[in-house]
Amino acid sequence: MKKNVIKGTSICVLLFLVTATNLMAQHICGTVTDMQNQPIGFANIVLLSTRDSSFIHGSISQEDGSFEIIAPSPNTYIIKVSSIGYQTTYQKTQNSKKEHIVLSNDTFILEGVVITAKRPDYQIKDGNLVTRIENSLLSKSGTGNDVLKHIPGIQEKEGKFTVFGKGTPIIYINGREIRDLSELDRLSSTEIRQVEVVTNPGARYKANAKAVIRIKTVRQSGDGIGIDIRSTWGQSENSRLNEQLNLNYRHNSLDIFGTFQYIHNEYLLTRRVTQDIFVDTLWQQKNIMKEASLYNNYKGELGMNYQINNNQSVGIRYSLSASPKDKVWYKAESEILANGDYYDHLLSSSNSVTVKKPSQQINAYYSATFGQLTIDFNADALWSKVRTTNEIEETSHKQASRMIQSTNKVDNKLYAGKLLFSYPIAEGTFSFGSEYTHTHRYDLFANPQEILPTTDNHIKETHTGFFAEYNRFIKIAYLNIGLRYEHISSEHSYSNFFPNISLATQIGKFQTQLSYTTKIKRPFYNQLSSNMRYMNRFTYMSGNPDLKPETIHDLTLSGSYKWLQFMISYQREKDAILYITEQYKKNPAITTVTHRNFNRIDNFSAFLTASPAVGSWHPQLTVGVQKQWAKIEHNGETLQMDTPLFFCTLNNGIQLPYHWTLSTDINFQSKGDYQNIYMYQNVFMMNATLTKSFLNEHLSIHLQGIDLTHGRKDGNRIYNKHMNMDVANVSDSRELRFTIRYKFNTAKSKYKGKGAATEEIKRL
Repeated sequence: MKKNVIKGTSICVLLFLVTATNLMAQHICGTVTDMQNQPIGFANIVLLSTRDSSFIHGSISQEDGSFEIIAPSPNTYIIKVSSIGYQTTYQKTQNSKKEHIVLSNDTFILEGVVITAKRPDYQIKDGNLVTRIENSLLSKSGTGNDVLKHIPGIQEKEGKFTVFGKGTPIIYINGREIRDLSELDRLSSTEIRQVEVVTNPGARYKANAKAVIRIKTVRQSGDGIGIDIRSTWGQSENSRLNEQLNLNYRHNSLDIFGTFQYIHNEYLLTRRVTQDIFVDTLWQQKNIMKEASLYNNYKGELGMNYQINNNQSVGIRYSLSASPKDKVWYKAESEILANGDYYDHLLSSSNSVTVKKPSQQINAYYSATFGQLTIDFNADALWSKVRTTNEIEETSHKQASRMIQSTNKVDNKLYAGKLLFSYPIAEGTFSFGSEYTHTHRYDLFANPQEILPTTDNHIKETHTGFFAEYNRFIKIAYLNIGLRYEHISSEHSYSNFFPNISLATQIGKFQTQLSYTTKIKRPFYNQLSSNMRYMNRFTYMSGNPDLKPETIHDLTLSGSYKWLQFMISYQREKDAILYITEQYKKNPAITTVTHRNFNRIDNFSAFLTASPAVGSWHPQLTVGVQKQWAKIEHNGETLQMDTPLFFCTLNNGIQLPYHWTLSTDINFQSKGDYQNIYMYQNVFMMNATLTKSFLNEHLSIHLQGIDLTHGRKDGNRIYNKHMNMDVANVSDSRELRFTIRYKFNTAKSKYKGKGAATEEIKRL
């Protein structure tokens, strides 16, 4: 702890020394547009000396074309502005003067044909990979989910996203942290302007944010009522429905919006599980389970945004979601062997019903600019209740049959606030702030037959965080340095400092960034629960109240050249949280599935993406590798878990005649090791989408084929000290999906609330 304080204090001193220089610098600002007066974002702005044209300072224009650059003293300078696809321009300027710079298209003559150069779809901005979606083939892909699947470095599996080598990201839409991934499904791809992938989140983000995805939408204008209606029908072995209605009313400074969504899902899953337990007796289980589930979810949202003036806005958003009766049925057949001899045969049937009572969440924000000072304040409150009843009927061939009933009541309350200040200082921008989160979780589990213990968990946890970060251009490089302090007050209280630093630069068309950061991964609340779940009389599942957070040290190099992007990352995970099995203390023949901390795992990951355009064909090929170094104790031996996992994705987009668009996606993942799990099943999947728009883009249809090869199959072997477990899953993932969407006068909401506790909500 003392070492952390000394290290954190040193970084704070360094941070404030850097920001304390050149306080009297002058500012030159302006806008960059094309010849049609459309803003040009990401243009390179360079300030040169009039005496010898030497470099003084550099900057990049924002998405709206605006820029600001520091002049060291009152004088006359040369400003150089360049952007790929446009002719470079030079003009004289003076400090405190506002410039309007117009760039002409860059054209080339080839055998009598004039070719107008286009800017690439990908660019490194402030060290982050930015993908421009507007007016590209991806804008026709369907929803926000469909767009993210095609962004370099982002992987999708069963509707969830990870950033390659980083893990699950925090996702923002127009600066607001989204609460669940269904918001991406409600967002049309035509509304997305760009997607930014942040692989080194700064100190303003919580310490468990290992990656961030920022989505910015197309600017919409105009008053009146906007309507967006969407209906999706999917057919696998079961039917699935997604019905959505978005309404928006805008008049002058007032913006009122609402959303309603109904989701109906049915799933089938076949699972084969074998267990070998190496104790005094060699216990072996062979299980075949068939599971069916039914979900009906209702979501509603109502909000208001008011623009007080050009520099201030305030808003509030209220969300309500409920699942009246989610059902899961399964039947299982289990054969038990002891030292290779027949011991018992079990037949089990389970019926589980979960009622998610209306979950309420309120987000309010205030955003303001006073001169050069920017203030952002967000507050969140959440209340939710979940009730689950479960009944298992188990028939034994050799022993007495059982009926196991259980109830589980979970109540959650959360309050959070976040305050952020930003101010230009010392030729850069200095940001600082604090946040506070209080969570109270009540979790009661009861089993009338007393086969499993009754537990009553009360978890109260308070997060307090303070952060500061500074970024600026240094010669031809962009520097970001930050420090975050977090204190967690709960049954096990602890404090940590989290430094981060990154340096990005551009040499010609080659852009690159090197970054280091420290992050933390806190266990979910259900992993901390002491509740036990009954699978059969030989297998229980349990939480672990003694789990510690996982600390991650990350060093990453990323870059981009024309239509090539790459990333190389090395991570060290301390106290890694592993999915393990162990023997029940009261009876070693019973296996308990739970989580434990593991001393250390080292990880290496790398990927390369190529995204050329060949006429109307827009392919994107990504190849990647993940390799870990971990030693697992198993049955008296030490296993070296270091088999690499290889990935390959080929996305093909083709613009067909009459405004039809066809895209095909092919995904492959090899066998390999992940933590204490060996994934022994190669995965090969193929998706295809056909899209057509009508009525000047107001009406669109999408026909999708999901997992056409039916290759989404899991095969995992889990190694533990006294046991190994094989789990093979086959689901009804092959699906035909049809979507029709109609939009009328859909002005996007101006809502600027960013959310203050999304990560804590995910833990709940």
